[in-house]
Amino acid sequence: MPIVIDESNVADHSDLLRSCFAFRRSNADEFILKSEPALQFREVTESGQDGAVRDIQIGQARQDCFDGQGVAHFVAKNGDDIMAYCRLVPTTGNHPGATIYPQVFGIEAYPSGPGIGELSPIILLNDEASHHRQMELCQSMVGEMIAYCKARRIWGLIFTVEASWLTWLLSCGYEIVPLGLPCQVQGKVMVPLRMRVG
Repeated sequence: MPIVIDESNVADHSDLLRSCFAFRRSNADEFILKSEPALQFREVTESGQDGAVRDIQIGQARQDCFDGQGVAHFVAKNGDDIMAYCRLVPTTGNHPGATIYPQVFGIEAYPSGPGIGELSPIILLNDEASHHRQMELCQSMVGEMIAYCKARRIWGLIFTVEASWLTWLLSCGYEIVPLGLPCQVQGKVMVPLRMRVG
């Protein structure tokens, strides 16, 4: 079952959160790294609170400007190893849908507001896990995110996925609406989506 790290428990999981940042940097593909650039880094104090905003790099454990207040991190582990990671970013402040994706997909404005969250792509460990195992991990992550959102009155999610994932999402019974036309980005066909929660 995925672990959720947010403002309520970040002090208890500061080491795991740093490991998540390192995992995110070392396992994300080029599209993710370039679409969520490190515009600025935020130092995290020992208590897990935001410190000074300045360039910082702890090994490869880097935060970016979207790792701010209200963000929830979802991580699936196998023993000590991180197998999958994703984050939920509030759309009431700075989020990729407001700053990056509209340029990529030619969308004037992404949906935003207190009842809408933005999911980053699920990052899976670059190993030899079977496709079936990867789908199980993704389904577990999405299920945990939906439960988290329902408990916090977040009724809509926006995210961007490879077009090949669309069939899987629809087969799971999720109510999904495209926000724009598919677009080829760095050799991958990507599509921006909105999903209804609940």
